[in-house]
Amino acid sequence: MSTTTRYAVPIEKAEWIVDSAFPTTFEWEYENGRDGLLKLYEKGKNLQWNTNQRIDWSQNLDPENPQELPDETISIYGSRVWERLTKKERANLRRHVQA
Repeated sequence: MSTTTRYAVPIEKAEWIVDSAFPTTFEWEYENGRDGLLKLYEKGKNLQWNTNQRIDWSQNLDPENPQELPDETISIYGSRVWERLTKKERANLRRHVQA
């Protein structure tokens, strides 16, 4: 499947050649080498830090406080703004702060 129809502006060629002391080619069509690129990406992740292997995704987390941090770590804790927040708003704030 060609990717040339996915661009916002029509392209005339699927590659761009830049003259230099050695040949440089930018190719915008990735379908032919996709499997090789995905293998290379997985290899890079495995040599660095792969979330599919290093994180235990089976853990049950509290959706209102995923990192189980005390509310005192939130900069507005104890303020008038904090006191006006509902339980649902505080849970939403915790998730955003911890993200």
